[in-house]
Amino acid sequence: MNKQRVIEGSIVTALGLTTVGLSRGYTYMDRYTPGPGLFPLWLGVLLTVFGAIVLLTGLASPGERPKAATLRPGDLVPLAVLALLVAGMELLGALVSIAVFNMILVRLLGRRTSWPAAAVVGIGVSIGCYLIFERLLGVPLPKGLLGI
Repeated sequence: MNKQRVIEGSIVTALGLTTVGLSRGYTYMDRYTPGPGLFPLWLGVLLTVFGAIVLLTGLASPGERPKAATLRPGDLVPLAVLALLVAGMELLGALVSIAVFNMILVRLLGRRTSWPAAAVVGIGVSIGCYLIFERLLGVPLPKGLLGI
């Protein structure tokens, strides 16, 4: 038994089951469009399934001594940028925030990526989100002060 995998799998499975339980408080479908409970429900289902896979893998594998975790300075960049995305969502709007988020991540994590290339990726992902959520699913994204 790999104790670390069992603990990780248990935590992710519990998180998934909690997400499924909490999502039941929201409507799954709103007339003919997805309701606010659709995404959390399926996210919870996926977390539960993958957490169970990790848990069962940990139970079936022989015990191994886990390597010591080392935290490098760049490891927290995605988390910090994600926090800025969430904080800026109401001020800048979803599309601008998503574009900036992806642009910064591509630039900082892609060692040789230029700012123009990162901007193209950020704008492309933002347009993709607009097409999927606003047009295809009919789910409105938060608008910022500029109305974008």
